[in-house]
Amino acid sequence: MNKMKTLFIALLCMGVGTLSAQTADSTQISPWTKEGFAGLKLTQVSLTNWAAGGDNSVAFDLQGTYQINYKKGKHLWNNRIELAYGLNKTGTRKANDKIYLNTNYGYAIAKSWYASAFATFQTQFSPGYDYSVNKDIAISEFMAPAYLTTGLGFTYDPGKIFTVVLSPAAKNGNAL
Repeated sequence: MNKMKTLFIALLCMGVGTLSAQTADSTQISPWTKEGFAGLKLTQVSLTNWAAGGDNSVAFDLQGTYQINYKKGKHLWNNRIELAYGLNKTGTRKANDKIYLNTNYGYAIAKSWYASAFATFQTQFSPGYDYSVNKDIAISEFMAPAYLTTGLGFTYDPGKIFTVVLSPAAKNGNAL
């Protein structure tokens, strides 16, 4: 009976691990386009008498992306936010940690080409550790480091699913 209960729990965990909660919203409001995605991944590894070695683990990864874009006449303005956080329990280690914000404004100079300016901000939610040195001393914190990148250049936007930003003049630095 105990083996049956263990098998049931293992199968349940595998099933839950393959589920993902997703929401997508893509709507057109005048010149504005909004689109978003949220997802949750759950995983488990359980090894018993496995000759190849390995570690048991349980993990989760939560991700979300949202963008709102404006395109009308000669104006193009793309905005995006990405958030992600995940932990892996083999000793509780961070598997994913991202805060990313991007904005790009362009003014049309030719068909599908825009003179543009952009700003990107990147940081993390929680402390980071170098586990090979010391798992108890943080080497980074929330908003430390934080990076701000700005630039001038050109944006090529021929359609809905492809955009390229070329920025020969960009500045990258610590925001904090």
